[in-house]
Amino acid sequence: MGVDKKLIAIAYSDHHIGEFKQFDKGGTRLGFSLDVWRVLSYIAKEKSVPVLFGGDLFETAKTMTNKVFSKSLKEYNKKFEQPGIDFYAIDGNHDQSESNTITHRSPNYLEGFKIFKTFHHLEYNSVETKDFKVFGIPYLKRNEGFVKMVNGLSKKVVKGKPNILLIHTDLPSVPYPNGLTPDNIPGIPKRLTKLFKAFDLVLCGHIHKKHKVAKNIIMMGAPQQQSTEESGLKMGYWEIYSDSSVKFKWLDFYPDFRYITEGEPIPDIFNYYTIVPKPPKKAKSEDKQVKKKFKSSISNRELVENYLGEIGVTDKAKKKLLTKILDEASKGN
Repeated sequence: MGVDKKLIAIAYSDHHIGEFKQFDKGGTRLGFSLDVWRVLSYIAKEKSVPVLFGGDLFETAKTMTNKVFSKSLKEYNKKFEQPGIDFYAIDGNHDQSESNTITHRSPNYLEGFKIFKTFHHLEYNSVETKDFKVFGIPYLKRNEGFVKMVNGLSKKVVKGKPNILLIHTDLPSVPYPNGLTPDNIPGIPKRLTKLFKAFDLVLCGHIHKKHKVAKNIIMMGAPQQQSTEESGLKMGYWEIYSDSSVKFKWLDFYPDFRYITEGEPIPDIFNYYTIVPKPPKKAKSEDKQVKKKFKSSISNRELVENYLGEIGVTDKAKKKLLTKILDEASKGN
């Protein structure tokens, strides 16, 4: 008789806490960003599970303000430290103030959260809990040394519980929010299942569009839309189960980035609307010329000549063949 799977953690990535200027109304965007912690901490407390985080806690380390960092520390203390909710995290490129490499560890703002007992900063290391063992590799510039780190941590997996790897990078064939899909990523081999074969589950941050790369390799996406490029994408978090399976949960109550055509009324004041110009109208004279060229009263020969002229075909044999086909079709009617 099989053992029922149970929820062992919730996971998310690319929080990007910061003071966004676009569409901000008196700090509302920072407020919505910090509200993600209210939601996730409530869920984690209700389910008695920890939180796993895949990097980019902040929007940018290079222009961090006292306001953002101070509010973040206070909010973390209130939502995670005081209730005793464990938070396992790696730093992403937006958390780092310098280029991060194997030989040079960049300063990053996650270090400031080490004052909390519940905050576990994973830096090429691992932590074992009663339900899983979690490993972490922070963002590495151009992924230099990434494979070496994966192979090194692979030797430390355990039996009897899920081995979960947190990473922050692009992955081959994983689409960006703008629709482009990279074939190759520097420092990352294409055979991902072979690279990560020692781990039961790989949770990746960096790309804000969620994507299931393989059964056990997940690009987590972001918890809420952060730019017009992400319009139409579903954002949220993931439930992690004891059999290493995952389930996406949509956070559908945050503002979306949307487009409306110039002249249309803005439907509401909650979402973020970008106005796009109306498509140019065709000149009436142009419409008349098109109708004249293809009106039903002209002969098949004229119709063929007008059509082929429009697409730039001058071959007489093609004109003759197409005219013959139309003539035959006309007889059938």
